Amino acid sequence: MNMHPKTAWTRPALVGLTLLFTSVGCQTQQEPPSASPALLTRVSQALVADGKLQPGEQCDDGNTQDGDGCSATGTLEAGFLCHIPGKPCSVASLCGNGVVNSGELCDDGNTVDNGNGCSATCDLSSCGNGTLDNRSYPNYAQEICDDGNRFDGDGCNRLCEVEPGQACAGSPSRCVRAGVTLFNTGVDANNRRLEGTVADPHWFYRGTTTGATTGERTASDWPQEVQTARFMAPLGASTCVYQDFIIPSTTTLSRFRMRVATFNDNEFEAASVNGVGFTPTVISQPAGQPWQKNTIRELGTTAPWRTGLNRLELCNENDSGPPNAFRYLFVDAYDDRCGDGVISPREECDDGNSTSNDGCSATCGIEPAYGCTGEPSRCARTCGNGALNPGEQCDDGNQTTGDGCDARCRVEAGYACPTAGSACVQKCGDGVINPGELCDDGNTFNSDGCSAACRVENGYECHGAPSVCGTVCGNGRMDPGELCDDGNVSLGDGCSPACTLELGYVCPTAGAPCVKSCGNGTHEPGEQCDDGNLSSGDGCATECRVEPGYACSVPQSAPSVCAETCGNGVLEANETCDDGNKSAGDGCSPGCRVDPGYSCSGTPSTCATLCGDGIVAGAEQCDHGNTKSGDGCSSTCQIEAGWTCPSPGTECTQVCGNGVPDIGEQCDDDNTQAGDGCGATCQQETGYYCSGAPSVCVTSCGDGQVAGTEACDDGNLEDGDACSPRCRLSLGQACTSSNACEGVCSPATHTCVVANVCGNGLTEQGEACDDANTASGDGCGAACAIEPGYRCQGQPSVCTSEPPDTTLVRGPPAIGPNPNAGFEFSSNDPDARFECSLDDGPYQPCEDTYVVTPGQHTLRARAVDAAGNVDPTPVEHTWRVLDDNRSLAGGGCSAVPTPSVLGLLALLALRRRDSAPRQRGP
Repeated sequence: MNMHPKTAWTRPALVGLTLLFTSVGCQTQQEPPSASPALLTRVSQALVADGKLQPGEQCDDGNTQDGDGCSATGTLEAGFLCHIPGKPCSVASLCGNGVVNSGELCDDGNTVDNGNGCSATCDLSSCGNGTLDNRSYPNYAQEICDDGNRFDGDGCNRLCEVEPGQACAGSPSRCVRAGVTLFNTGVDANNRRLEGTVADPHWFYRGTTTGATTGERTASDWPQEVQTARFMAPLGASTCVYQDFIIPSTTTLSRFRMRVATFNDNEFEAASVNGVGFTPTVISQPAGQPWQKNTIRELGTTAPWRTGLNRLELCNENDSGPPNAFRYLFVDAYDDRCGDGVISPREECDDGNSTSNDGCSATCGIEPAYGCTGEPSRCARTCGNGALNPGEQCDDGNQTTGDGCDARCRVEAGYACPTAGSACVQKCGDGVINPGELCDDGNTFNSDGCSAACRVENGYECHGAPSVCGTVCGNGRMDPGELCDDGNVSLGDGCSPACTLELGYVCPTAGAPCVKSCGNGTHEPGEQCDDGNLSSGDGCATECRVEPGYACSVPQSAPSVCAETCGNGVLEANETCDDGNKSAGDGCSPGCRVDPGYSCSGTPSTCATLCGDGIVAGAEQCDHGNTKSGDGCSSTCQIEAGWTCPSPGTECTQVCGNGVPDIGEQCDDDNTQAGDGCGATCQQETGYYCSGAPSVCVTSCGDGQVAGTEACDDGNLEDGDACSPRCRLSLGQACTSSNACEGVCSPATHTCVVANVCGNGLTEQGEACDDANTASGDGCGAACAIEPGYRCQGQPSVCTSEPPDTTLVRGPPAIGPNPNAGFEFSSNDPDARFECSLDDGPYQPCEDTYVVTPGQHTLRARAVDAAGNVDPTPVEHTWRVLDDNRSLAGGGCSAVPTPSVLGLLALLALRRRDSAPRQRGP
C-alpha cells in the first residue's frame, strides 16, 4: 500500500562557463591560400650568433664557434661565463678575483651572493626579477628598467637597460616601441659599448658636429657594460653635449615627456630642449655620492617639444679631478603618463592618480585581488570571485599563486585557464591552441610574441598552431597608428622599429624600401607636401605631412606653399575638402585633403565612403573592388556570413565556421551562427571574448554589455550598486529567478535576498519551512522549523493548523470471495502518515494488505501530520468476503471457486487417479 503520493523534485542547476581574452584582434592561424604572401616576420625561434640573447638561448657571443664558452647552438659550455651578449666569454674560475673579465657583468671579489647585486657567478643578481632597482654602489642594482626577464629585443635588454627605439615604464617594466630613438652615450646603434677612444656617433659637443670623446673608465663600482663615456671639453670646464631625435606626428605632443638617467663622477648642471633652458624634475635618486648612482630626471610636458626634429642638450660640471667620466642613459619617452586617467598600450589600468593600494598601482599595474575597467579606471576586489571580470585574464575562484591563476588573476607560465571558477590546466606550450589560450608556439618563453601563458604579447601578432609570431610593425602592412612599414624593424632605413618615419624619409609603398626625398622641395610619391625643409610648425612637417589646420600646394617641381586655412568650412586654394574641423578619420583630413576611400562635396564638405574602390574606409568591413554580393563582401562592403576578408583589395575566402581562426577572423567557433559570441562573419560579438581553436566565447562582466547569462552589466565592477561585480542583480533588486540574483530571488517579494537565511521565503538546506518572516506562532518559527500543531508547504511556506484530510484511493470490492484486502490512501498533506482501525479495533499503522475471514468487515483510516494532528473524520470502507463452501455449492453470487477451493479439488483429483489402478487389480 502506497501511503504517500509520489513527489517530483526539481533541482535548479547553475552552470557557468567563462574564458580569458585580454587582448582581441590577434590572428591565431595560418593565412588562407588565396590571401597575399605571409605578412608576419618570423621571430619566434632563436637567432643564434646575432649577439642578442633570444628566448631559448643560454648565451650568444656573436659567432657559431664551439669551444669558446658559447656553443654553435647558443648553449653555455662547461667552465665558462657568458653574461654579456655579443662579447667573448670568460673562464668561470676568474670570477671572484675582483677584476671584471670579458664574460662577467660584475666582480666583487668573492663567489657568494651577498645581496649587493653581484651574484656568485659574477652576474647581476637583481636584473630580471621584475622589480626596478636603482641603488648606489657598492650595490650593483643600478637598473634603468626590469621587465622580469634577461632577453634582448623586447625593450629592456639583458643588462636592464632600455633598448633604442623603445620606451619602458613601471615595475615590472612594460615596454613599447616608442618611435622616439634616443641613444645612450658611448654606444653603437645596437646599444653595445664602443671600444677604445672614439667619437660618439650620436652625442655631439655643443655648437659643433664633433662626436663626444668616449673612453673606458676602469673602476670596480660600475658593471662592465657601463664603464664608458669620458667627456672632456676642456677638463675642469662645463661639458655640454646634445643629441637630435624625432618625435613622430603620431605622438600626442601635449602629453609627451622624456626621462633620462645620469651616472657620473661629477655633477649634473643643466638641460635645454630645442635651445630653451629647462629644469628637469628628479624622479629617482638613491643615497650616495654622484659617482655611485643613477639619478633619473624627467623633462615633462611643459618642455618646448615639437613634432618632428628635436634637440636635447645636457651639461655636466666635468670636475677636473680624474677620472672625469659621466654617462647619460635613455629611460623613457612616450606620450602617456600613469595617473592621467587614460590607459596607454603599456598600462594595465589608470585611475587618475599615482597612489597604490587602491587597485591600480603607482605604476599603473593592477594590484593583487583587484579587477579594473574603464578610463579613468575603476577598480574592485573581484579577483577570486570565480567570474571573469575586465582586467582579469583568469579567475579560478581563489587568490592562490602557483595554481595557474595568480593573486592578480593573471595566467601563470605554462597554464591555460578556460573556465572561470574552475581550476587551470597545464597545457600552454604544447603547440595546440586550447580553450583559454590566444596562441601557442610550443614553448613557455616570454618575449617571443606568444608569452609563457600563451597570450599574444604587446606589439605582436600570431597565427597557426604551433603559432608563428612576429611584430605588427615590420609585417609589411600598414596597420592603425603606423606611418610606414617597410617589412623590417631596423633603424636607419627610413622606417623606425616603431613604424614611424625617420628624418628626411618617405615610404610610399608598404613592404617596400623607403627613400630619402623629404625636404628636397619636390613633391614625391608618399609625400603630402614638401616645402624644401625639415622644420615643423610651418604647415609641412618634418615627415612631409601636412600639419593640422594647414592646406599646402603640391606643385610637381617647386616647394609646397602652406597656409593656415583648413577647418573654416570654406573650400579654399590647395584644399580638396573642408568639413569645418581639423579632425582625422571623417573623410576630410586635418590638412583638408580627401582621405583615401572617401568622396567629399559641398561647403562645408560632406564626405562618404566609396564602396567598390578597393579601399576599406569608414564603416566598411571589406572592399575588394566591386559592389557584387555573394563573393564574401556585400554590395555595401560588409563581410558576408561564412566569409573572411583578410586585407583590403584581396579576395575574400569562405573559411568562417571551420573552427580555425584564420587571417581576418577574430574567432571561429565551428559555426556561422550569431548570438553565441562569435558571429556569422567570425568577428567577436559585442560583450564577448573568444579564445581557442575552435573558439570558445564567454561574456566579460563589467564591459557595459549584457550578454549571455548575465542578468545585468552596468559597466563597472563596483559592489553595492544595482549590478554586482558578477553581473547579477544585487540585493533588493526586482527579479524573476534566482539565477539572476546575487543571492536568491524571494518568491514572496520578487526581489533578490540573501541565500540560506531564514525568512527569505525559500525553504533551503537545513530548513523545514520558510514563510518569508522570522516570527513565531504562525506555524513556521523563528528558526524556520515547523511549529507543533501546524503543517507547512509551498514557496514561501504556507502553514495551517486544520487537521489533515484522508482520502481512500483503492480498496477491495464490496462483495467478493478474496480474503486478501489491499488498501491505498492519500492526504492533502504530502508528509502525513496513516493509521487504521479494523472492525472497531485500536488505531495502528496501516498495512498494505489485510487477510480476513468470510463475512462483513469495516476498515477506518485517518491521516496524521508531522505535528501529530489527526483527521477527525476518518475515511471508512465496508466489504463482505464470501464463504468458500457456498461458492462450491453454487450458492451466493459468485460462480468462480476461490483459490483454496481449487486447491482442495486438485488434491481430490490426485487421490482418484492414485486409487484407480488398485481398484482394477486381481
